[in-house]
Amino acid sequence: MSGTISSEKVDLLIYGPIRPILENGFSDQFVLHTAESRADLERLTPDTSAKIRGMAVTYHSVPADKKALAQFPKLEIIASFGVGYDHVDSTYAREHNVIVTNTPDVLTEEVADTAVGLLLATVREFYDAEKWLRDGRWPKEAEYRLTASLRDRTVGIVGFGRIGKAIARRLEAFGLPVS
Repeated sequence: MSGTISSEKVDLLIYGPIRPILENGFSDQFVLHTAESRADLERLTPDTSAKIRGMAVTYHSVPADKKALAQFPKLEIIASFGVGYDHVDSTYAREHNVIVTNTPDVLTEEVADTAVGLLLATVREFYDAEKWLRDGRWPKEAEYRLTASLRDRTVGIVGFGRIGKAIARRLEAFGLPVS
């Protein structure tokens, strides 16, 4: 009958470093299991593995590869926390009708801000200049030498997805051509 909610609890696996929001974020409709590492995953009993229907992969350092996924015959969905899902064997998932999700755009703007900040810091040698100052060299050896500038340069971006476009918008605000 459509529209009815099953009283059966769904078994979910949290795979990777545990985040408090996950431990407390699921309703009592679910039975939670955890495996912070591959070794923990391999210690799950066959009975437990046979019941798992969903997997939350919390970090890219834990591989959700064929070996990891094959032990869950009822797996229906893998939710990868973060932008990408290259640590998830999407070919295996597709072949076994397992849905793979991720969270695009969550950190796009922050990553773009960081990339532009690092670009400016690198070209202008902020780290070296700050070290020069903190080491007390400024009063002894004169001012830090002049550094390069982004003026009259073109910035190339490899990969023009969400993050690449966000970086380009920031650089264009500086009047820099982007290619």
